[in-house]
Amino acid sequence: MIPFEPNSTRHATVVHRTMPRYRILIVEEDPGAICSATGLLDSSDYDIEVVNHSDDVGNRIQQLPLVDALLLDIDAANTNTLGAIAHFRRILPLLKVVVLLPSGHADQVVKAVRSGADTCVWKPCDS
Repeated sequence: MIPFEPNSTRHATVVHRTMPRYRILIVEEDPGAICSATGLLDSSDYDIEVVNHSDDVGNRIQQLPLVDALLLDIDAANTNTLGAIAHFRRILPLLKVVVLLPSGHADQVVKAVRSGADTCVWKPCDS
């Protein structure tokens, strides 16, 4: 062990490591909404990938590189996607799931959180 020497001429070597970028998978069937969802995120901070159908998510999240977060759009009429959240959690337990819901559907928020979503955001989103 090297003792602390306040006036030492020794210099510490500083190693700069780049922080890994988070990978976000956006699932949105409406191309207009994809633009608003990606507008919420600064692409210089994240690697953003978009799939156009919730059926594609199961295959994508099992591929490398692994996804850190899932931004999942849910229409009021399509609640089958909520059931898939638990499946995604089994595949990637640390996956963060954010659900975009149409405003005015508070019942869907409860269902989404019970299904395993970390949080919900009303849409349309303001960027």
